[in-house]
Amino acid sequence: LTPRPKYLFMTGDVVMGYTNDTVALATQLRGWKSIYYSSPIATSGIKVVVVAGNHETQDKAAGKKSYIAAERTYIREMDSFILGNNGPGIGGADTLITDQSKLTYSFNYGCDHFIIIDTDPVGKDARVPYNWIANDLKNARNNNARHIFAFGHKPAYSSYLKPLDGLEAYVPPRDSFWKYMELNNALAMFAAHEHVWDTIHPHPSKTWQIIAGNGGSLVETTWMAPTQSYFGYTLVSVYTNSQVNLKSYGRYADMTKYSLPQDSNYTTIKNNFNIGIAPVINHVPMTDQTTTGPFTLSATITDDIAVTGAMLNYAVDGIPQSPVTPVILGSAYTFVIPVITKPNATITYNIQASDGNGMNSYSAGCAGSNHSFKYTTTGVNTINNAITNMIIYPNPTSGLATISMTIKKEQNVSLNILDVEGKVVVPNTKHQLKAGEQTISFNTQSLPNGIYTIQVVCDSEVLTEKLTVLR
Repeated sequence: LTPRPKYLFMTGDVVMGYTNDTVALATQLRGWKSIYYSSPIATSGIKVVVVAGNHETQDKAAGKKSYIAAERTYIREMDSFILGNNGPGIGGADTLITDQSKLTYSFNYGCDHFIIIDTDPVGKDARVPYNWIANDLKNARNNNARHIFAFGHKPAYSSYLKPLDGLEAYVPPRDSFWKYMELNNALAMFAAHEHVWDTIHPHPSKTWQIIAGNGGSLVETTWMAPTQSYFGYTLVSVYTNSQVNLKSYGRYADMTKYSLPQDSNYTTIKNNFNIGIAPVINHVPMTDQTTTGPFTLSATITDDIAVTGAMLNYAVDGIPQSPVTPVILGSAYTFVIPVITKPNATITYNIQASDGNGMNSYSAGCAGSNHSFKYTTTGVNTINNAITNMIIYPNPTSGLATISMTIKKEQNVSLNILDVEGKVVVPNTKHQLKAGEQTISFNTQSLPNGIYTIQVVCDSEVLTEKLTVLR
């Protein structure tokens, strides 16, 4: 494959297992590892990730139940193919019987978030620790993950080719798990267990489920037509413009034996489609400036469906401010950060957009990355004397306050109220004032007791006065 994949996810049942004999299970897992280490994949740079399947952790004779010794054997033998240990421990909101920290866990690659899920924890077969998953998904989304992908052995929704064979054994917890997947805009879950290739979209425009193929195990008898069934795998390609493409590769499945590929039975692409593209935000970051603002930022936002919303989040010296909504003209979005009086500060910001798929994208690209620039306050209150003689009364006030000022010429004036940390608590109220002595009155009843900065802006000039609210 070109380009070479970064990861190969083995979504469970890599050995026969299904036994209460952990010595036999360990022998099989070591046999699998010896095949891996003797293959070209071991030196290819492709990272192999294993996902626990029911054959690795369950005892078939005991009613297909996972047991502690099997989990421990699997973790010990497959530790080199487990990429994290941040999963849930014993107890917790999911009342787990065993430590699942290396069976259900998550990690990031670049801008994307991956979550590995054990679909058969001890005592909770065919269920997942959805409370831990919900928190992990929420954190990933809050950290600006571009895409979220989940990998579990048993599918949440079984294929029509083999119904009622997955997490549908326990519908309420399955629904809770899937609700959190959709609420946090997870793009897809990749599963196995059923020996088919199938795509399931329970709620259109939300999370996809891909039953990713049967590898080399015999296909389901309900999927036997030569034009349909195949031994295969799924290739997922994530592009820099956020598009995600799926290709299912396979060769005809001979139901009488595990046939080797022949010239007449070669691997071809069986399915090829896109599962989503997040909004693409093109933005030239702001550079350092010597001014108090306002700061105008521009972005072009496009996607393959329709952008339904956009927002600029920003902070001044690490203190979050009220988000800024844009002025929109076609695909051009203009954001204005209001005048800031805190001198010589750094503004950190990112631009967020959402589309008809409910996906989020950020101009910074991925988690933990924001644009920033510094500004230097210059000439506050003395730029061009468009406003003079500004006073506020009564001060302190318990309710209504009035600003009195002299206006040089008729113009628009904006009023901002900032708290002691410089956070805008009442943003950008506009007033059309004529030349001469003018007043602006405003009510402080909604403000807690404290000292506030009253900021009056016209053109590039900013005047500030302190006001004490005391009841």
